[in-house]
Amino acid sequence: MPNNFNNKSNHSWSFERRDVAYYIDGLNADNRSVISQCISLAESTQLEDKMIVNDILKKASASWIKNPSTRIGITGPPGVGKSSFIELMGTHIAEVSKQKLAVLAIDPSSADSKGAILGDLTRMEVLTQQKNVYVRPNANNQHLGGLTHNTATSILICETAGYNITLLESVGIGQSEIQIQSMVDIVILLLQPGSGDSLQGIKKGVMEVADILVINKADGDTANLAQELGSELRHLFPNKVVLTHSNVDTNANQVKTIIEKIESFIVNRQEQRTLQHRTLVRQEIKAAILDHTANTDYYLQLTATEPLLDYPSDAYVKLRKSLANQTI
Repeated sequence: MPNNFNNKSNHSWSFERRDVAYYIDGLNADNRSVISQCISLAESTQLEDKMIVNDILKKASASWIKNPSTRIGITGPPGVGKSSFIELMGTHIAEVSKQKLAVLAIDPSSADSKGAILGDLTRMEVLTQQKNVYVRPNANNQHLGGLTHNTATSILICETAGYNITLLESVGIGQSEIQIQSMVDIVILLLQPGSGDSLQGIKKGVMEVADILVINKADGDTANLAQELGSELRHLFPNKVVLTHSNVDTNANQVKTIIEKIESFIVNRQEQRTLQHRTLVRQEIKAAILDHTANTDYYLQLTATEPLLDYPSDAYVKLRKSLANQTI
């Protein structure tokens, strides 16, 4: 089946569209090509593609709230070792628990093609070879939240294919990266000893939404710095779990301890996921409005170089007025 990735700025791929039954059968059979096609359809801004995905999820009775799967978010500053950490933890889950694991790695977007740079995928060589693991790099499309509004749909697609654990890696942390909390059951924040980023991160919102703080690269010359940072974080955040971890030391006990902590946190997801569902619906509504207007003559008029609007806020006011008479 052709799979030509063209027109990437709008995520409108040219592989042949099929009926819903084809995609459902492929997901049930854990067909990796079909899973990837479904996620590509979810990333598209074309309404016909969104309708296909929606019909797939309805037919599969996919539920954001009721699905018993486990969703784990991994975030941290660039260079902290997120991909290596996921490689170790994911491999342990795949080999020891034998559960089906999906890894959605949100990569920075290429400024030219708008596609994922794929840096994370190249650092998960062992994990990508596991038969019960599906790894998908996704471009963040310059979304400030480190994720995209399509990420939640990608999670549901993987769960429909039988993946009962999802590791979601965001592109980085900052004031806006707290969005990851709206898509997972638990957030793990990786910090690096002695980098300066770790202490600066204490001021950021992501420190508040993180459930487990892991000081990564706690080995060699940085081992003592890691212990010092651990003590400081336990003092500042006495209700959070603070652990140290080394990607160099592949001792399974380290990973096992982190997984045990994760399991102790995830007890009843229903209330949290209900709140998440409402947040995600709002995000999808905003995305639908943007995707719709971006393809209209009116949008082009508002964003044209000439004639210039008197104020940038003119675009907001005029668009809101134009939508005021619209009905669903």
